[in-house]
Amino acid sequence: MAAERRVTGGTDGEEPRRRSVLGLVLVFLVILTAVGSFLGYLFIPAVRDLAARLPVVGRFVTPIEEPADPLVAQRLQLEQERIRLAQWETDLAAREAQVAAREQQLASDEARVEQLLAENEALQTKLVGELDSLTRQARIYSQMKAAEAARILSEFSDAYVASVLNLMKDDLAAKILVNFEEFRSARILSLMGNQGS
Repeated sequence: MAAERRVTGGTDGEEPRRRSVLGLVLVFLVILTAVGSFLGYLFIPAVRDLAARLPVVGRFVTPIEEPADPLVAQRLQLEQERIRLAQWETDLAAREAQVAAREQQLASDEARVEQLLAENEALQTKLVGELDSLTRQARIYSQMKAAEAARILSEFSDAYVASVLNLMKDDLAAKILVNFEEFRSARILSLMGNQGS
């Protein structure tokens, strides 16, 4: 046992006593530091400013606020308003650009619709004119004898003959069709059915 005491450097009771004294000194230093910091915070303005910048201290101790300069506060408020207005103007410019693009697209669409309507009207006028002409021709062929009408119509395309015969009464169209060759009569009848539907 004596050998163990020599290795550790003391008696059995000395070690716990050293630890307790060391612990007391450490606790005393921590308390002294905390009290000193708190007193420095209260009485020294530089420490107060430093504490306000430190987030940890700011959470636990409310800084004593000194009255702010009204001019600085007003400038800060004006700067915030300027930033808000600048953002508003940016948003407004973006929306105006969107509106302008949509108006341009709408104008383009309107022009295209007007062009299509004009083309449709011209096509309808042309078709009405062709139908009137075809109706007039069908009346002329209706007044001829069936064999004579078939002889004249045989010179035209099957589509034309089918169109003319579609405008005649069925019994008169049948009398004219009888004068054509069977194969051609079948084609003309087929075209007449397609035109009628």
